[in-house]
Amino acid sequence: MTISLVHYNPDTGVSASITATGGPSVGGYVNHSWRNLGACATQGLYTNPWYAEFAKQKLAEGLSASQIIEKIKTEDRNHAQRQCMIVDAQGKVAC
Repeated sequence: MTISLVHYNPDTGVSASITATGGPSVGGYVNHSWRNLGACATQGLYTNPWYAEFAKQKLAEGLSASQIIEKIKTEDRNHAQRQCMIVDAQGKVAC
């Protein structure tokens, strides 16, 4: 089992993502955070490393967390096998 949390502080622009799991060495694949943009956690049987870069790009373009999740669902035909959680710079979360 894996649990992930994402956080964004609008006062400071600091974001964070944490994960607890039984799997080894997941930090480079699961947790991603970017100052003044937000954070993303992606997990599942097979993580998709594309999710984080895509989320970062779309956050920088001003898309909301929910808009990004909807785009991920249309772009990744295997999205049902993974989980992705995003918090944007407005503190809105979608997964």
